[in-house]
Amino acid sequence: MDELRALQEQFQRVQESSVKATLSSRVCTSILLKLIEEKRIDVYYTQDGKQYVTPPTVEREIRREIHRSGGRVNVVELQSALNLDLVYVERHLKKVIAAANERNPRAMMLVDGEVITSQYLERMMREIEERVVATGFVKLTDMASHFKMAFEVIEEGVKEACATGTLAATYHNPILYTKEHLNSYSAMLRGRLRGATKPLSLAPMLAEFPFSRSLFFRLISGLIKSGDVGGKCQQNDLLFIPNVFAENRDATIKNFFEQNGYIEYVTLARMDIPNPSASISKWFPEGVGLQRCFVARQKLEQLEAVVVQTVQDGEWVDVSPFVPSPLDTEDIELLLRKSSYVLQEEGKNLHLFASCYIVSNEVLKKTLERFKDHFRTIAPTAPSPSKPASLPEDDEDDELSGSGGKKKKKGRRKKKGREHLSKSAAREDENAEAYDGENLAKLREWLHELPEEVLEEVLDLLRHHLLSMRIDAAKSVFRETAGGGDASSKSMSAEWEKELEMLYLNVQLFSASIRQFNDNTGQLEKHLLKTMGTSFAETLLRLMALHSYVTVEPEKVSSPSYRAKKINELEDEAIKSALTLLEASLSKSTEDFLAASFDAGHACHVHLKKLDKRRTAELYKSHVDLLQDQLNREETPANVYQLAVLLIFAKCFNYVLHAPGRFIPNIVERLREKVGAEHMAQLEHYGALVVVVLAAEARADKAAVRKKKAKKGGKKKQKKTKKGRRAADDDDDDEEEEEEGAGEETSSSSASSTSSASPDDEVVLALRELHSLTHSLKQMVAQCSAVGRDPPQ
Repeated sequence: MDELRALQEQFQRVQESSVKATLSSRVCTSILLKLIEEKRIDVYYTQDGKQYVTPPTVEREIRREIHRSGGRVNVVELQSALNLDLVYVERHLKKVIAAANERNPRAMMLVDGEVITSQYLERMMREIEERVVATGFVKLTDMASHFKMAFEVIEEGVKEACATGTLAATYHNPILYTKEHLNSYSAMLRGRLRGATKPLSLAPMLAEFPFSRSLFFRLISGLIKSGDVGGKCQQNDLLFIPNVFAENRDATIKNFFEQNGYIEYVTLARMDIPNPSASISKWFPEGVGLQRCFVARQKLEQLEAVVVQTVQDGEWVDVSPFVPSPLDTEDIELLLRKSSYVLQEEGKNLHLFASCYIVSNEVLKKTLERFKDHFRTIAPTAPSPSKPASLPEDDEDDELSGSGGKKKKKGRRKKKGREHLSKSAAREDENAEAYDGENLAKLREWLHELPEEVLEEVLDLLRHHLLSMRIDAAKSVFRETAGGGDASSKSMSAEWEKELEMLYLNVQLFSASIRQFNDNTGQLEKHLLKTMGTSFAETLLRLMALHSYVTVEPEKVSSPSYRAKKINELEDEAIKSALTLLEASLSKSTEDFLAASFDAGHACHVHLKKLDKRRTAELYKSHVDLLQDQLNREETPANVYQLAVLLIFAKCFNYVLHAPGRFIPNIVERLREKVGAEHMAQLEHYGALVVVVLAAEARADKAAVRKKKAKKGGKKKQKKTKKGRRAADDDDDDEEEEEEGAGEETSSSSASSTSSASPDDEVVLALRELHSLTHSLKQMVAQCSAVGRDPPQ
């Protein structure tokens, strides 16, 4: 213990003794730099570079400066007081604020570059409270300017103080009120509203009181809910309706409605009724709401009784005199459609026109009967109307028959019928509108008491009925004129369709035969189109004219100009175009005709078929049989020769030709490679004799024509003047020259014959020889056989 005490005393003496050896500032600086370099200490340089400050010292100095400035200091001022770089100050300031808020939230905050403590905010709230108590209200915008602080900071502090009861005031953005101040203004509002006996506009009062709009209406709402004021606010709370006024107004409205049976929404709006239609519906739930008025149920029942009586009497009525006068046409129509009777009977026994005219079905029936008589009267002289859109007749027959054997085919026909219906619907409308002027004039004559707009709507309703009746009348006249009925028309149509199908098949068959003459097909094609092609065009036109109720004269249909005229009378544009193209193809090739005829058949709903192998064989056999039968019955040499050549060609080449007589020599030449020399000589000799006979007949015909012309010219000479006689003399000279030329031709032909026989003798000999050779020619044809291949495709 003595040794320990001695050491303590020795240590005390060392501490109290003064240092005789000191370090220079340069050594001290070097030591500090070495420590900083080795990161053994953490210090900051001051801005003047004369001092070093440690981080704990910086934080301590920051707290001291904040406390010294009263709880509010600018960061820039804090940096100047610490004589440190701003970066170090801001870094340690955040640490100081975080440490302070850990102990007490919102104890310190950094706002707009200023540090504010909760103690400063409390002092500020006490100052604001003193001002609001002194003046009754304070605007926070003024406080923000006074304290030079952001409005949001002050507002947040005021809201928190009011919520905790620290600040005895009521805040309503952006003003702070005392309760006594609000109570005084509430008392003023209560007095004014209690004294009101009619609707009072609140806009002037809102401008007079220093309140925000929301606080103003909150005070009024509080007075109404508490019962201090009787009334309610309307029109976005800008109009106050006292209870006494509302009661008198409601009583007035109810009395008016009960006495008159209606009330206008405009009247309710003038009386400050919000949402007039909904309000009046609540008072009178059995009433009927319209666009402009609200009508009592009794008015609807009275109107319904008028409509029922009108329908029973078979008349029409204008219902506008039976409804309240303020109702316009839209309201009248809406009121009528509220009637269950009108809804049930409309379209059946009554029709509504022009919103307020009820027309019974009997009136329309009588009108249609008058139109029917009118159409029957004018049908013989009026142009035929277009046929309405309908399914093809084949489809109608299939549907009526109920056959289930060919469902696929039937389905295809139905589909085509629907397509036809859709395409022709627009044309039907156009055709119906074409007679609107005439029909409207008759409606004016028969229903002259109805206004024009009603007559137009009646016409719109009856338009298609009238077109159908007009067509029926035209059909009736057409059938009477044609001398047939529906049955004969259908039979004729079926026969023509079969004829068209056979013609189309034959043209295909003969056009294939024409290809055997590669170098000389034009004459055969022209003959085929002139005969069978023209027959096809004539028959198709007559069929379409029958369906369109267009009269066609059979004796004139062979004329192309007449056919073109009748095509233009058809209404269907597609059919007109197809038939026009068909007529044009008659002057072209057979391929063009086949394509045009197929398209025309499709447009006219005539089902044409392509030639197949089976059908070709059948047609070939039927034509060969027909030629053979004609040859067996024929005795005229020229006809026998032509039939024999065609039949031999058909048997040798398996092709059937449709050729004119002048083309027979070409066919004989084509047969040379197939027929033996003996038979060929026999055929050529028979042909030469036929040419002799035909030439003689031609000369006789020419002589008869010249004789007839000469006789006719002699009669004309007796009636002509001198000038005419000179012209007639010239004609006689020409005729003489022609006679001389004919004589020369006769003499030359005579010279070419045998010297011992005259022309007449030569013809007689030729005829005798032809008669003797005819039987052998027929036997030669029978001996010819086919080459053994199938007929062409």
